[in-house]
Amino acid sequence: MSYSSNKKGEDRTTLINTDGNARTLSWCPSLNIYRVNRFNILTNDKKKDPLESPWIAKDIKFDIIEDLLMHNLIHVAELIFDYVGFPYTWSCLRVNRLWYEFLAHHIFPRWAANLMKQDASLHDIYAAEELTSLNPGKICWQVHQLKEVWQQQRPKLKRLSCDSFVLSIKVHQEKQLYCGLNNGSLQLWDLNSRSLSGVNDKVYEKEDIHEKGIKSLDASDNYIVTGSYDCTAKIWGKQSLTDITLLHTISLHNDSVWDLKLKGETLVTGGLDGAIGIFTLSNGNLTTNNFFKATDALVAAVDFNDDILITGFEDALIALWTLNDARELRRVSGHTAGITGIKINGNLFASSSYDGSVCLWTLDGNRITVFNEPNHLLRCIGFSGNTVISGDFGGYLHFWEIEIANPATPVPGCVKIKKYHAVPSHKSHIVCIQQNARRIVSGSRDKTVLVQDFWANVSKMRSL
Repeated sequence: MSYSSNKKGEDRTTLINTDGNARTLSWCPSLNIYRVNRFNILTNDKKKDPLESPWIAKDIKFDIIEDLLMHNLIHVAELIFDYVGFPYTWSCLRVNRLWYEFLAHHIFPRWAANLMKQDASLHDIYAAEELTSLNPGKICWQVHQLKEVWQQQRPKLKRLSCDSFVLSIKVHQEKQLYCGLNNGSLQLWDLNSRSLSGVNDKVYEKEDIHEKGIKSLDASDNYIVTGSYDCTAKIWGKQSLTDITLLHTISLHNDSVWDLKLKGETLVTGGLDGAIGIFTLSNGNLTTNNFFKATDALVAAVDFNDDILITGFEDALIALWTLNDARELRRVSGHTAGITGIKINGNLFASSSYDGSVCLWTLDGNRITVFNEPNHLLRCIGFSGNTVISGDFGGYLHFWEIEIANPATPVPGCVKIKKYHAVPSHKSHIVCIQQNARRIVSGSRDKTVLVQDFWANVSKMRSL
């Protein structure tokens, strides 16, 4: 492409190409070159006479965003909208076509990517394929609405009434809720039912699958695993949503199976006998990898990732192990009473205790902060994204919204509490909790499960 030279005095910022588009290139005097403008004037509107005002001189009236983009100062335009924030930036879509193109195809995709990076819990809402197909502006809008619902505590509430004390719960695929009861029964509830009362949400109840209460519970696409006060853990195959068949009974523990976790093909159990079991469950076959005595106290809580197993004991200690060979890495203290919950979240984990506190730790066992706001004994813990939740013996849920200064390498003092509040949720002990960005589900000895659905109140929006 050839460009005609400019005559003396000619405006070099006007259009300089042969295809009729305006302002595709602009002259950069400092570099003595033409630069390609990434954002053209994308409107066919006729030029309008400038508005007159006694307060502003005509020669200083201009579109600052247009001017910045035409000079390739995109980073400055980004900073302006970063400062303005999402709600007002959203309303700027209607200013003109240039602003629309810049916001819809540059700002919102960048913001959406940052939101997903900053809060991993949002991946519970958006599957990987959705992130590539959904409009980034829609993601920004929905996340903004969701955060407002969380901050203002305006979830859609539904309370499910059970026949006995609720001891354990598991939400599966955001659709089904399994409940383990004190009478040894297993219940399945439909979380997507639109009924207000929850009376008709029960899909089935399998009675007396254990001789005593189902203290721990987990589920995957193919299996349900239940741990009981009757000293056994049972593995059930899911033939269909309502048809389950007993595949294996684990009878290695000589006291209650207090907690268990199933992730992929790995199953871990912890018992009142102080023993820990690590198993592989593949194609319906169960293999015992390790079964060992870990403590003279109760193994009250277990959680693990691909490499590390973390266990909490009744004697207030926390132990870290290698998952593949059960080699103890470290045993740490930080609580003054028994551990009641362990939850791994990325490169951190949270612990709750009967001492009424919550601690955050690195995965190598260094404590980075302690939350002492509750005045009741804490019974369970949830940790997802930037939110920590714990249930207490008084029926309250305690919420901490946190900010971590250097999440990649957390150190003591790097955690800031942005907001703390406690919400009365049950009439008795809250003994189990499931949490993600969409909802909180809590079970209690008051024989109810409370479903707090934050996503349900996110308003629908039109496409960009």
